[in-house]
Amino acid sequence: MRYADRNAMAFSLENRLPFLSRNVVEFALGLPEDYFITPDGIGKHLLRSAMRGTVPDVIRQRRDKVGFHVPFRSGLRIRPGSRAWLRRR
Repeated sequence: MRYADRNAMAFSLENRLPFLSRNVVEFALGLPEDYFITPDGIGKHLLRSAMRGTVPDVIRQRRDKVGFHVPFRSGLRIRPGSRAWLRRR
């Protein structure tokens, strides 16, 4: 959490880790995959269903929010030989 918070602040990003609890994580890991994503590809299925009646449908059903871009390629250029190392993995 410390690193996520530091990185978010460094790049002026809003970062939330609201469900980071050992009990919640253990519970979630025991659930079937179809609780998380619907057959037509809608993610956060369990969370969206749980919020029905609490969060307005216009917000609960949004699908246009995406994460931020991670400059993966430029990160590989930082260390010489990193691409070859990845290819061996």
